[in-house]
Amino acid sequence: MALECSYCGARTTDDATRCPQCLRATGLIAAPESTQSPPFSAKKKALIAVGLVALGAAITGGVALAKRARAQSAVAVQQGTASSISDVPAPFARVEALSALVRAARSGDALAKGRAVHEAIRTRMRDRQLQLVTSVDGVPPARTLEAIAAALETAGARVTSLDLCRALYSALDEAGAQPRFARRASGSRPDVPADPSGVLGRYVVLVGEHAIDPIDSLVIAKADARPSEMTAAQVTGAMLVQSAIASMTSGDRARASTLLARAVELYPEAGIVHAARATVTRSGLSGGVDDSVVRDLATAVVASGDDPAINILRARAALVHGDIELVRTSARAARNRARGWGDAALAQVLAFDPANAQGAGRCDPLIDARETWTDDALTACRALTAEGAAPPESTAAAQRLARTERDPMRLALVAAALGEVVHLTDGRADEYARWLALAGRNDLARAALGDAGP
Repeated sequence: MALECSYCGARTTDDATRCPQCLRATGLIAAPESTQSPPFSAKKKALIAVGLVALGAAITGGVALAKRARAQSAVAVQQGTASSISDVPAPFARVEALSALVRAARSGDALAKGRAVHEAIRTRMRDRQLQLVTSVDGVPPARTLEAIAAALETAGARVTSLDLCRALYSALDEAGAQPRFARRASGSRPDVPADPSGVLGRYVVLVGEHAIDPIDSLVIAKADARPSEMTAAQVTGAMLVQSAIASMTSGDRARASTLLARAVELYPEAGIVHAARATVTRSGLSGGVDDSVVRDLATAVVASGDDPAINILRARAALVHGDIELVRTSARAARNRARGWGDAALAQVLAFDPANAQGAGRCDPLIDARETWTDDALTACRALTAEGAAPPESTAAAQRLARTERDPMRLALVAAALGEVVHLTDGRADEYARWLALAGRNDLARAALGDAGP
């Protein structure tokens, strides 16, 4: 009798001890009999019926079934033209390139093995000075496990949380630690978001009742990570998001949209998937916002459980869309969940509403922020409330920020503090001008747009 993996749906022979696709050893069950060709299990049919309702309105049921079946193994993605197809790498695999990590876990119980591989990855991150990518800029596409292993040995290589956890999981699975893959909802501190980009996600590998995060220096209790366990198909969806963001930043928005369409199919319950689609759509509108962006971000906020980073993405979009009340409510929601995060604090500063301040000062949100740039931001902010000329220390702080910052919201604070436009080098002038107008500097907003007005 054939066996079927209860995690990813792949079939294998009755003498197999683990799934050939996701490599789990604990999910093999007897496969139901089927008279259809190619065979679809009852579980797959149920998944198709639930997951492809929207897609089925646009394509025939037979095509939808075929696409879903392929998605369970190697997901084919379009690369710019209809004839250019490549397979998304398997999320997990046993590869010789990870043998050094596997050897690190050669003894001890499951948690001891987890700690050993965690330390081995952390050592490589430190010794090779790997660049942890936490924003959309410079995101590498999802890679094979061999390529990730090579990155771990390469000085200055760029890696994401998803990259690191895929390597960690694969090594621990081969070492027999029975790991589980999960998306993390909590930040390294309780007052910051898990993923400040709002689109890449942050991940952990669970071993027993502990969560192992290569970004953190310590293994933490599972409950502290607030994890959501993921299937292999969902991890593939997250990989598609990473590749889509990489395609967007390289200028290939068509491919990014194709990748995200498949990611939504595989992982519709994840807020990052909808936030990423909104981000790619905005890039195609030169930073503008249409109704689809508004809908995607509303869905992302709900799906993510009011994630602070996604709320700030929503505040930025609402600003360009002209919904000032939504800017304020989104900024407030973000700061309520991440009081130490600078972007949430700054959004509240620029969207300050004296009528609802309840005695708080305009710059007060920045007092709690604890990032490298927020001390200067707090000092620069005092120029917005000063009577007469800006204090010299505020001007100096704003000038320091002007040399390092490129974000339109942060540069709006700089321009308001200096009383002069600091020109952007990208296509987000509209958002920049609207933050200035919201801060009460319509004169600077008009200048930022060449006197066109926000």
